[in-house]
Amino acid sequence: MKVLLFETNRSLHLFIRNSLVERGYHPVTTDDFAYIREQLEPKNFEALIIDCTRYPQETIDLIHTIREVDLYFSLKIYIASPKPSRDYAFNLIKAGIDGFIVKPFNQSKFNTLFNSLVESSFTGDRRRYIRIKPDVSDNACIQAVSPYTGLPVEMEIINLSLGGIAALISSENISPKKQAFRKNDVIRNCKLYLRNTVVVAKTMVVVMIKGRIGFRFIDLEENSKNILCNYIFDSLDLEE
Repeated sequence: MKVLLFETNRSLHLFIRNSLVERGYHPVTTDDFAYIREQLEPKNFEALIIDCTRYPQETIDLIHTIREVDLYFSLKIYIASPKPSRDYAFNLIKAGIDGFIVKPFNQSKFNTLFNSLVESSFTGDRRRYIRIKPDVSDNACIQAVSPYTGLPVEMEIINLSLGGIAALISSENISPKKQAFRKNDVIRNCKLYLRNTVVVAKTMVVVMIKGRIGFRFIDLEENSKNILCNYIFDSLDLEE
């Protein structure tokens, strides 16, 4: 895997670079923020790590620019910074980052990043937002009405992002005779229950496999995005 690294702290720069090399990655470094986009273009990178402390707004603009290019849709983008403010984190999450590396950096945080890179390193991975696993105590679930039976189906959410959710679905609801959903079904008015909050969303079924179902959000309203961002932010381990 090729990783492009922009980090202004020299010691941290060397730590990340050497750690990536030790794990068999191919890091390429740049010292010039203005040339990150240019560096990406011909190199077929799979991940980008950006230190945003010196260029906070420019980093958000850059991510938006990258995400507008289909060639980079699957590029994994990680932000290195001290614990970000909630508002700034919301803007980064909405722009389409895959995770934070909170400074001061240590081996444990790097291991978390490495595990994330491994999990996302497979052909066809087009997910581009931070994904979190809801805490069991949150009882996070989605309720969607089957377009075939007309009955509501409640499913446990196992991961969540601004792009959509993955949930557990019972074998009864995927059996040929009682199938509740099929791939590419558009489901309106899905209800997501997250702690004490309900988000209503229009979704599309994008995958059904081995007792799991994936829903992609369609035209998510700004207020719903903010609710999800708040939940995601609170679920992340961003302690310094």
